[in-house]
Amino acid sequence: MDEMTRKVDELKDVRAEFAVLSSIIKNPSLIFASEGLTHSHFYDKVNGAIFWAIQKLVTDGAVEIHPIDVVDAIKSSDAKLEKITDVDINDITEIFDGTSLVPERTHEAFNMARKTVQDYALRRTTYQALKKCEGGCFNSDVTNILSTVYDELEKVSRDYAMVKEVKEFKYKVQPLKEKLKRRQNGEIKSISLQIPELDPYVQLEEGELVLVGAEQKVGKSAFLLSASVHLMRQGKRVLIIDSELSDELFYMRMVAHLSGVDFSEVKNGTKDPEKLKKIDKANDEIETFNFYHEYIPVFDNTEIMMLIKRCNAIQRLDVLVIDYFKNSSDGGAFEVSQAMGRTVDMIKNNICGDLKIPGLGAVQMNPDGSVALSKNIARNTSSLITLERKEPEEIRMDGASCGNTRLKVVFNRNGEQHNSEEWIDIQYDGNTLNYHQAKKQHVEQPLADDIDCPY
Repeated sequence: MDEMTRKVDELKDVRAEFAVLSSIIKNPSLIFASEGLTHSHFYDKVNGAIFWAIQKLVTDGAVEIHPIDVVDAIKSSDAKLEKITDVDINDITEIFDGTSLVPERTHEAFNMARKTVQDYALRRTTYQALKKCEGGCFNSDVTNILSTVYDELEKVSRDYAMVKEVKEFKYKVQPLKEKLKRRQNGEIKSISLQIPELDPYVQLEEGELVLVGAEQKVGKSAFLLSASVHLMRQGKRVLIIDSELSDELFYMRMVAHLSGVDFSEVKNGTKDPEKLKKIDKANDEIETFNFYHEYIPVFDNTEIMMLIKRCNAIQRLDVLVIDYFKNSSDGGAFEVSQAMGRTVDMIKNNICGDLKIPGLGAVQMNPDGSVALSKNIARNTSSLITLERKEPEEIRMDGASCGNTRLKVVFNRNGEQHNSEEWIDIQYDGNTLNYHQAKKQHVEQPLADDIDCPY
């Protein structure tokens, strides 16, 4: 027996496995309280096969289970498809005979035994996955080590995601009540973006993903930069995953944003001593910020997942920023749409949801005002806001103090959204990559019938 097999053999509890089987033999309806337990979680393949057979019989309508029924189920075509271990009738009868000698267990006792079986199964699977990763460390090809590690552990996480208790809601109220009190006391706060007029509609929340849609060159990245700086100045720890800008280019844009010096002068140089002082001051401020900027031009879901979890493990992240969601897959429109949907879904649910991190991202908007691949994106986001540049005539009508850009909340799961005639006025300075709320908000133009007539 090799060392790995010996170690795996130690990760078992035969009594717990028998306790589960004897409980469901006496009370088959307990199958419905198994909370994700499967035949593969049993160390003993005979026990696993019997559990599978009883589960199949009960879900097919059986109310009493006998050894011969279990034999028939294990010999069925369904069992062959599932590759269920063949079991001798004598082994099944022995389990049933042993069951008759033990008292019926309470629901709580059954749950304790079930959790023990699942716990050991998780330990065995994790150990085996880590041994595979260990083998990769001695391989001369190091390029796929991280990918292998992530893939193996992700399989374990996915396979055991169903190991979760189901409780009546009344048993969940107390912790929720405590969290609500912390909200009311100001201990837990939603995170405001840099546009106060937007706060009643959208703020950043744990587990939620807010997307900003805009056409090319309208300033998606500048909006996210403005938002990120606003968050960093509040002491928030931010991870920015950037599909467009290298560290150097991102740094120069941030310097322009903070200093108020035009980007062209930051990039190409200036001899103005006042501007040079402002650039130095901006650099000093950047060094006080707690954030990561990672340039990933080709989106790979595995790489992104690993990066976020690694940064969050070093010290908990306050906000995740994605600039911006774009397709990196080959294929036609359908394949592209599916790939984008999977990426947005992963960020919203597997990152923001599981890690309880607020997310803020950007996505391309079509000229007709719709968001590219909108069905797959809207389905997986919490709120969608759009940026639209005003035409000169619109600026004249609203007034220059009402800014040059419209911000609309076009989709919002967590609150109100704008109708076609509503928007928030904001100002965009393309030279310093700066977004802020306009000095004034527009006044709705009255309809012709509402205008007072002198006669």
